Amino acid sequence: MELTQEQIQCVENFLSYKKLDYIDVRFEVLDHIISDIESLLEQGIPFEDAFKQSTGKWHKDLEFTSSFLIGILYNRPKIVINKAVNLGKYWLIFSFIAVFLQAFLIGEKSTISSFLSDNSFFFLTIGVGLAIINGYFYFKMRKLKTTFLFLFEKFIIPSLLLLFIAFLLPEISSFYVFLIFCNSFLGYKLYKEHQKIMIKCN
Repeated sequence: MELTQEQIQCVENFLSYKKLDYIDVRFEVLDHIISDIESLLEQGIPFEDAFKQSTGKWHKDLEFTSSFLIGILYNRPKIVINKAVNLGKYWLIFSFIAVFLQAFLIGEKSTISSFLSDNSFFFLTIGVGLAIINGYFYFKMRKLKTTFLFLFEKFIIPSLLLLFIAFLLPEISSFYVFLIFCNSFLGYKLYKEHQKIMIKCN
């Protein structure tokens, strides 16, 4: 039995009350609750009771919490923090692997001048980094939140800005250039995932 628009709005209001405004997670939870309520309605349970029973399962997941990995000052619904932590773990693992490869396989002796002359992807990296930052501000203006954008602004944007500032130094290691490349790649992946959610919203 499908829910009416008024009944669906009740579920939407519940999620808004719980301040679940990250639309990628919100869509998932909304779909689960609606499916659960519809299943209970088919069993002859009144909507009010089905609503309480279905939403009650999500109270713990929608409680506000924080994480050391994301930052203890950022309190969000538990389900959002858990997703962000799981995605953030991949970011950290990738970063450690990238740093290891750069330090032990590529080396850290070359300076920015030699790196510019020997590596054409430097310019591509800078271009992608700037494009990602530009895209971030474009999506930010739309005021639609996703877990991917949340991670992007907490990890990638500060990292890219700090690394770009490093180029003001007279001479820096290629290690910093490599980090810009890694952050640009990770930022691009988060950017694309956020973009997919935006397309679904249109």
